[in-house]
Amino acid sequence: MGSGVRIFFLLILAAATAALATDYGRNKITGTDGEWWVVHSPHFDVYYEEGTEAVAESTAVIAEREIRLLGNTFDYLPSEPIPVIIYRSPSRFRQTTLLPSELSEGIGGFTEYYKGRIALPFDGIWSDFRHVLAHELNHAFVYDMLFRRQLTDIVRSRAPLWVLEGLAEYTSLGWDTASEIEFRDMVISNSIATVGELSRRQDYLVYREGQAIYHFMVQRYGEDRYHDFVRHMRNRQGVEGAIEEAFDMSINQFSDRFIDWARETYWAEVAEGESPCDIGVPVMLGEGKRGKRLVMAEPFISPDGSAVAGCEYYHGRFSGVVRSAVNGEVINRPLKGGGFFEESVSPMYRTMCFSPGSDSVAVAFHRQVSDGIKIAPVNGEPLSLNLDFELIRDPVWDPDGGRIAFSALTEGNLDIWTFDFASGDLNRVSRNEQGEYDLWWGESGIWCVSEEPSENIRSIQCWQPDGSFTVAHECFEDVSSPVETPDGVMFVSSENGQPDFFLMQPDSAAPVRLTDMYMTPAAPSWADSSGIALFTSSDWSGSGLFIAHDLTSRRTGLSDSLHTCGDRAVCADTSTTGFDPVNWRISPYQPAFSLDQVSANAGFDSYAGLSGSTYFVFSDVLAHHQLGIVSNFNGQVTDMDAAVMYSNMANRVQVGGMAYRLADRYVFKDSSGNRDYVRDINAGATVGASYPFTRAFRADLFSTFRRVSREGLWDNEMLFTENIFSVGGAAVFDNALWGAVGPRVGSRMSVNFDYAPGFRDNPEYFTAMLDLREYTWVSQEVTLASRIAGGMSFGPDRQRFFLGGALPHRRSRGDVEGVGDLYQFYTSYADILRGWDYVSLDGSSYGVASLELRYPVINYLSLAAPVPVTFTRGRGVIFTDMGFVSDDLSTFKGASGSNGFHLEDLKMSIGTGFRLNVGFFVLKSDIAWRTDLSGISRKPEYYFTLSTEF
Repeated sequence: MGSGVRIFFLLILAAATAALATDYGRNKITGTDGEWWVVHSPHFDVYYEEGTEAVAESTAVIAEREIRLLGNTFDYLPSEPIPVIIYRSPSRFRQTTLLPSELSEGIGGFTEYYKGRIALPFDGIWSDFRHVLAHELNHAFVYDMLFRRQLTDIVRSRAPLWVLEGLAEYTSLGWDTASEIEFRDMVISNSIATVGELSRRQDYLVYREGQAIYHFMVQRYGEDRYHDFVRHMRNRQGVEGAIEEAFDMSINQFSDRFIDWARETYWAEVAEGESPCDIGVPVMLGEGKRGKRLVMAEPFISPDGSAVAGCEYYHGRFSGVVRSAVNGEVINRPLKGGGFFEESVSPMYRTMCFSPGSDSVAVAFHRQVSDGIKIAPVNGEPLSLNLDFELIRDPVWDPDGGRIAFSALTEGNLDIWTFDFASGDLNRVSRNEQGEYDLWWGESGIWCVSEEPSENIRSIQCWQPDGSFTVAHECFEDVSSPVETPDGVMFVSSENGQPDFFLMQPDSAAPVRLTDMYMTPAAPSWADSSGIALFTSSDWSGSGLFIAHDLTSRRTGLSDSLHTCGDRAVCADTSTTGFDPVNWRISPYQPAFSLDQVSANAGFDSYAGLSGSTYFVFSDVLAHHQLGIVSNFNGQVTDMDAAVMYSNMANRVQVGGMAYRLADRYVFKDSSGNRDYVRDINAGATVGASYPFTRAFRADLFSTFRRVSREGLWDNEMLFTENIFSVGGAAVFDNALWGAVGPRVGSRMSVNFDYAPGFRDNPEYFTAMLDLREYTWVSQEVTLASRIAGGMSFGPDRQRFFLGGALPHRRSRGDVEGVGDLYQFYTSYADILRGWDYVSLDGSSYGVASLELRYPVINYLSLAAPVPVTFTRGRGVIFTDMGFVSDDLSTFKGASGSNGFHLEDLKMSIGTGFRLNVGFFVLKSDIAWRTDLSGISRKPEYYFTLSTEF
């Protein structure tokens, strides 16, 4: 069997069976949604949960309008309906089974390659939803138009990320005000990159600068040249070739002209506009020359002006924090991300507020598939309120301190709710489809922003707890964050062409413009007792929080900005004008398998015979059911490897099964020194179930039947056959967050057992194992990783544990030292112990411990020859390993004092290593020296492996 093909087969088998194996990994909380339905429009199949019918119909309308615009622009329409999957809340979206990995807070939607499926949540704000929907729809359109939904074509196109993401942004938004404002801030802060550098980046810059590049193409060279560029990308010429063909210049020349255009357009505003430091004083973390600006997402100032609260990225997680407004010192962290329930706060909107007395804070937080609110004294532990919504944001206390208001998503609507602390009563203030957010509770009532998506109107409203409201201001541009002050209601608006502070006064018909800033201000809040305002912005020195003492008394004489941002308004129109949804078909969702991936190859050799491999993956549209079929053969059919795998994640209890057959032939040398040409066949089936209690903790149960046999090929004699039936289970905890080469911070724990009852003279054993891992945050780049693991096996056919090397390993040719039969080899376990050769130690019980200090070595390394390649995030490690194996623990002697203190049965090593993530895998090299604490080996052991850190 070809070694490369077999390795590929085993990798596929291992990846596909990960759901059945007792292994680490975060959990998907599935089975919490209701019945699914489908709206069939001319070009889309919109899948939605029961209770979100209005959202689904509006989704189909928006999508049909967008596809019509794209069709007119590029003279193309997809031949097959595009599937769009709408999740009723962001928390449910993060548990999607369409992708195996965990979705981060900042992912608002995605388009996967294999079926061209679009998936996104509804967050209650139609303008945000329409933007994400249009962006992902453009991805699906481009994948279909340029690549026919083929992943291989996307890879062969050599399209950098900015080409795809920028095109999706530009075709969905054009050059709207919000996008240009964001790009303007990037240009002024000197954050944009050359086109060549942008082609190597994968961060947020590719979205906004990519969109700006397309706008530059149209503005400078016209629509036809822009279309030429897209067409040449379709022809797989790469971005360099596409630019050369469309614009008759090199990528460097094009980049220089783009950078010059951006600076000429926006740098002039620096001389004319106001800096954030002209408006307020930055809040500093520390004092004197060592002080730096305090950065916090969606901050909120206390009424007495002494503290600020908001969201911070703390030890790799988003957490709620209260800091001093004077020196930035931490006062309290009322909610730290992680833990058993994996609680966290969102950096995308405001989640914290202060009580009127400045002595308590409220925190809106995520749990498994819903949101809640915790109340905490500024210097105390939090207490959860009895609330459970799909999304909660913008909490705010009433001026009397007896109630709290917040925006909550339920039944497809983002409405205002209040909670009474004394009575525990929950009151729904608003009930409509517009969505109310950015709440502030002042003396006049609950101020908020709302929008009418069908008319592209945003308004500032004032609601009373009894459900009545008044509209204070309306405009066609972005407005946000209304704050009631003694001088009137202050808010941020782009209605004069760029974001600035405005003030609505009771005796004035029109809002008064307070500032003329060249950078965007955001997230204002007001301290009633001290009369100061807090806001966020940035300048040449970076981003930060600013405190303004006279913001509401300021005035600017300019009526318009030097440069008006945006060239067209974006309308999230959800009306059905021009469409006939009555004729659209609605049906209940019926799972049906369709092909996700397929890979096949075959060949013939006059000596080896027929060879080949196949790999099929099927799933239904929602990916609740997944089926994999993989096979590999080389020569005789009796040597074929095959596996069939199935998983069902439609319910909270996730079940799956697998049947497999692996064959391998080789020359085997037995304990007597005799050689034989043998074939080993390892075949069996496994069924299992998993129940995720939280995203970090789950329980697994499984049952396995395995048949292992060895056949002598020289004499056609069956040398060995054994049947093994076992049942097992595990408890697995994993809240670790990953870095570039391994876990970065958090904890892992697993307790496993495996019992073979010995039916019909089959092997009988009971095996238990424990694994504990802790990843301690030392600094932003340094981690201290520790691990303790062990296991014991009992019974007449007890299993073996092998130690040695830098990877858990059993030799693949059966000639393992100390193993006298095939059964023990194929049912054994292995663990690492650097300093010793692979599987050089074995016993029926074992224990290992490792301690590693992981630190950065390479941040960025670019090589021009012999092959142009760039490496990032190379990391080093200093480690020590200890371990033992034993068949009789009563005779175990870890160390001895005779002839000087030294280790005996306990083995130990020290060493160092280097890790580098090269994209598809992690390269690891380790050097280890054995030590018994009385001396150290002169010759080290060297290891080179492809694996992540433990």
